[in-house]
Amino acid sequence: MEISLRVIKFVMDDLNNGTAHPAGYHFNLLFGDTKYQRLSSVEAAIDLQSKGAIALLGEWSSSNTIPIALTSTSFNSLLCSGSATSDELSSVVDYPLFIRTISSDSYQGVVMARIARNFNWMSVNMFTVGDDAYAVSLAKAFQTTAATLNITIARTYTVQTLWALDDFHGVVTQLADSPSRVSVIFAQPDQAYQIPLLARRNGFGPDWVWFGCEALSLMDTPFLEAHGLTPAELAYYEGFLLAWPAELAPGSPRYESVVAKWQRVYNDTVIKETAYALFMGSCLDVLVNTFIDLVRRVGLAPVVNRTHKLDLADFVVNRDSVSGFIDFAANGDRNGKFQVLNFQNSAYVPVYSVRNGTFSTLAPVKFADGSSVIPDWRPKYVEILPDERSAGVIIVSTLTGLVIAAVVVAWVAIVVNRKSKRVRHLGLPFTAVLCIGIVMCLSASFLMAGRPTPLKCEAQYWVMILGYSLTLSSLWIRSYRLWKIFDRVLTKSTAVRTRPLLFRMLALPVLQIILLIIHSATSPLQAAPLISGSTIQYQCKASSAGGTALLYVAAGIDGLLLVLLAYLSFKIRRIHSSYQDTMWIAYLMHHLLIAACIAIPVIVLFSTATIVTYYVRAVAVIYTNVAIFSSMVARHNFALPDRANQDPNAAMLETLDGAGGPGSGGGQETLSAGGSTAQRNVLSGVYPVKSTTGFLRRWQNRDVVLLSAEGLLVVASIERQHPGQSFSVKQLILEADPVDMELCVVLAHPGTDAFAIQFNSAAERTKWVAAFQACGTSGKSTPTSSAMSRLRVKSMAIRSSVTSGGQH
Repeated sequence: MEISLRVIKFVMDDLNNGTAHPAGYHFNLLFGDTKYQRLSSVEAAIDLQSKGAIALLGEWSSSNTIPIALTSTSFNSLLCSGSATSDELSSVVDYPLFIRTISSDSYQGVVMARIARNFNWMSVNMFTVGDDAYAVSLAKAFQTTAATLNITIARTYTVQTLWALDDFHGVVTQLADSPSRVSVIFAQPDQAYQIPLLARRNGFGPDWVWFGCEALSLMDTPFLEAHGLTPAELAYYEGFLLAWPAELAPGSPRYESVVAKWQRVYNDTVIKETAYALFMGSCLDVLVNTFIDLVRRVGLAPVVNRTHKLDLADFVVNRDSVSGFIDFAANGDRNGKFQVLNFQNSAYVPVYSVRNGTFSTLAPVKFADGSSVIPDWRPKYVEILPDERSAGVIIVSTLTGLVIAAVVVAWVAIVVNRKSKRVRHLGLPFTAVLCIGIVMCLSASFLMAGRPTPLKCEAQYWVMILGYSLTLSSLWIRSYRLWKIFDRVLTKSTAVRTRPLLFRMLALPVLQIILLIIHSATSPLQAAPLISGSTIQYQCKASSAGGTALLYVAAGIDGLLLVLLAYLSFKIRRIHSSYQDTMWIAYLMHHLLIAACIAIPVIVLFSTATIVTYYVRAVAVIYTNVAIFSSMVARHNFALPDRANQDPNAAMLETLDGAGGPGSGGGQETLSAGGSTAQRNVLSGVYPVKSTTGFLRRWQNRDVVLLSAEGLLVVASIERQHPGQSFSVKQLILEADPVDMELCVVLAHPGTDAFAIQFNSAAERTKWVAAFQACGTSGKSTPTSSAMSRLRVKSMAIRSSVTSGGQH
């Protein structure tokens, strides 16, 4: 302010010496302190006019100049301002004795819109201080002109004068996903500097352009440093643009004369570096020259005593001034020339001159990225997505492809060996559904990679939901059948026949297909951008509010199947079945539940982190489907080819393909049946024994004693450190030739886990089998015990006679 007053006094002295004194007059400057307050401004203006002031100069702000202008009419004195730009002051009805040597807000707003159009910025964001008349006037003029130039306002934000840094945080955060990278700021420096500062702290990149009004010329390096900005934060303001009324006028005789005199007196260039000082000096040029003309026309006394009624037309005469040629409008506004100032190397540099819509280059412009290329208003985002070309995605896709190939090869092998006992046990239709489900699930990994499209968004959820539905339904039906066989009295029920089981297995997937079709028809998924600063991610979202409800319902059915399957696997965990399905299903459920408990919370917590969710989902899909494939399909492939038929006395057969005879209910459990009486009363030996219903159970040597006369089987520890177990032989269920267990028999007794005994040779096993059969171990067509009545068995005749064994 002190420097500005020095400039004003210097111009006043120059006018007195060069213009007033030769004409025989002298003009004095009186000063009043407005304290930058409206009331103080009015009081100072009244005081000066009461002391005889014939004209007023000032004030700096529009908000204080407006009430001053209202007082000047009462005293018949003219008010001229070199800094007040409010459009309100353009009204000759309300302010008939007001002129200004700086352009109005409306004109500045027009020029700013033209600047944006010249840079081809066809969409901008706009920040306006809502309780600042200066900012509101500018914003209104800018919007009006922008509409005529086909410039759209992408986002409009209204802020307040008293907002602190935290108050700006919300609007800057919202700005991140704006479709325009150009932001126009209509504010005072105290509000304006906070917007780029928070943008920088929120990760906005150098592709953002900040364009402000002339008041922001005060937002210079000392100002920013005084507000605590670090050097890195200060560097972010490089490239800042602002529209500046051209105060310097190289080539103008009056301007060149005053600047040259200043430099001779003070030997510096401060006069060219002080904002608004030359505009205020231009007011003095207008006032001094006009009043001298009036005195010559009407006399000194009427002018000094203010008895001559002033006419605005006397003052709005175009003339040269210290800020260049003044082109007045009829209402006292100046149609001035503007410059575009560019913040370069911590200082504002004029880079363009704008007059009547014509642009002239003054110096190379420099934007935030260090280049002189005018940036596009369209965002240039750094895409964060699982790129198909990245190493991680290539590895995931390769693993997925290998697993899919393994599933296809395994399925072909199963079809080729479809007549084998093992494949008939698996059930060809159920295994087909299981393999199709695995392939569908795995294909979701390919759809999740790359930039999403509406088709990929829909397809990935379709294949994942239906894929898991098919695999879990197949496992559910297998577990359900075992449960019904071993935990219910079925007699002649058809509940486990192939056709009813197929219908039950496909019921839920069909329901899910219906739900997904309705969802896709009413609210399909779209690739919605998630923008943060200069980065963009994509997320599949429904096209309407609440549109994902059916999708969640369909996915919830998979969750329900998983819970039911976990329950059934717990119920059948102690049941021994051919090929140890119950053990493998229980093992599989551990993996599925662990994967679900880890993957689902991570996906929810990092739902907006595209790459994290991709890898979590992809790994979870591969992990769970490899577990399903290896547990329920691949382990059987290693044992193929198998025998097409097997001695019915050898094992309990369990089939899911309807291979059983009439009344078999789609499958059969065969127990070795009746034989002759053993010739020995005791059969014993030390053999490896282990439970067949636990995945990690180990073989342990045990004393095994068969007491034929007592009808008991005793299994005891060799060291006799732990109590042994005794079983009623007649309640034992015998599997004489269990699958995948060489030289073994499996015995099941109600209330305990089934266990296997491994013999030293086939002949020894045959001897023990005969002894068991002779003691009544094999089941009859009508079970006799209450425990056996809970098992559905099919009696088969023994084709061979019992061989007598030796005593031990």
